[in-house]
Amino acid sequence: MKTTGGAIVSHESSNKLTSQENNKLTSFALTGRNYLPWARAVTIALRGCSKLGYVNGEIAKPNANDSNFLDWETHDNNVMTWLFNSMDLSIYEIFTYSETARDLWTTLKEMYGHVDTSSRIFEIQQELVNIVQTPNQSFTEHYGNIKRKWDELQQYRHPATTVDEYANVKNKTKYSNC
Repeated sequence: MKTTGGAIVSHESSNKLTSQENNKLTSFALTGRNYLPWARAVTIALRGCSKLGYVNGEIAKPNANDSNFLDWETHDNNVMTWLFNSMDLSIYEIFTYSETARDLWTTLKEMYGHVDTSSRIFEIQQELVNIVQTPNQSFTEHYGNIKRKWDELQQYRHPATTVDEYANVKNKTKYSNC
């Protein structure tokens, strides 16, 4: 058994994925305002389950008469369930009639992935300027708070216009310094 951001996932010998408990991919829900960190957490969780292809198009939907269609549909519905269970009810209600995990993911990205983040960037900058280590806070906790804010700021301020572009640019940057 393996835990992936709140969901307990087990891999059977045929590498089929089954889930138990709450079927969540992340420990926090998509609120709309937190799309970039949510999408990153979901991407990591799906990649860890070998299911990222259902949202990014790498695992294409077969024809309905294809022998693999029912298996594909089962996995795609699992991915959609995980996505639905990882968002606020108000957002779920908007997207409840999505046909596939890819359609759902693409629509979420179009709706929330390009939102102007100027106000959030300003908030984070103000939080960083005003951050103070409290007397009962260890250095490690204080450093963790600062690092979280810098990491979030970097995510919002990156010149990428989509999560996929951000991930590609970040990977290229990471490996170009070797």
